[in-house]
Amino acid sequence: MSIEIELPPTTTATLLQCPFAWKAIKLETPVCYDIETGPLPLPTLKQIYTPLPDDKLPKKPEPFDEGKVKLGQRVKREAIVAKIEQDRAKHAREEEEWEYQCGKAQRDHWEAFVEKAPLNAATGQVLAIGLGTGGQKYIMHGEETALIAQFWSLFDLCVPHLFLAGYYSRQFDLPFLIRRSWILDIHIPVDVIYDGRRKYFNDTFVDLFDVWSCGAYGERVGLETISAAMGGPKKPSNVKADTFWKEWLNGDRDEAAAYLENDIAMTELLATKLRPNWE
Repeated sequence: MSIEIELPPTTTATLLQCPFAWKAIKLETPVCYDIETGPLPLPTLKQIYTPLPDDKLPKKPEPFDEGKVKLGQRVKREAIVAKIEQDRAKHAREEEEWEYQCGKAQRDHWEAFVEKAPLNAATGQVLAIGLGTGGQKYIMHGEETALIAQFWSLFDLCVPHLFLAGYYSRQFDLPFLIRRSWILDIHIPVDVIYDGRRKYFNDTFVDLFDVWSCGAYGERVGLETISAAMGGPKKPSNVKADTFWKEWLNGDRDEAAAYLENDIAMTELLATKLRPNWE
């Protein structure tokens, strides 16, 4: 059965811990969905990560050679020794700076890798899936394997009478779910992909971005922009797409849930407006 968690007024969505029985949910077409992802656990990422190679790091200073020290007109030994030691100390500082810059470059590279990890199924994981159906909003969450398997069971329930509608879902959501399924050995219903080489998705899946594009190639408009133009909601300012996982895993899960609920509201608005032209 579903597990309902009472949340503060910032979100009215029902949180569903996977796995659960779909009989508790009233499914009506279209079922709008949106996935939220985050990076894999840091120990796992470190196993995948490749540090910057030496040729991408600052060039190491040449070894100090006192024979190359420019002595000018110095002839006294004390002056010569002082100049050599002065340059030796300068060279040591340059080596310290080089080591610092190399370390900084590696740290920056690692941080960028972690920040981008949620966008790649090889380095990211599905944290939550928002649903809008039957006038209600739900947020599925839990262990990733159970979460993705729950989504595929939803697909089985929708075929062939209900549509699953997302925005830019053929480019991100569906490929991410499929690739994570391959990695985690999660069964993918055979009808999800028509052609295993060309990756044609079942007609149950509707990408509202494709409908909105009207066949225009290369035009990409954000869901928030379209929603606002239609008089609908905009994204909240306190949580962003690239910070959702930080709030969900380490911060205010309620705020993150409200963000996902809002994304579903925007998707539902677009689905309602465009539905007469894609059914």
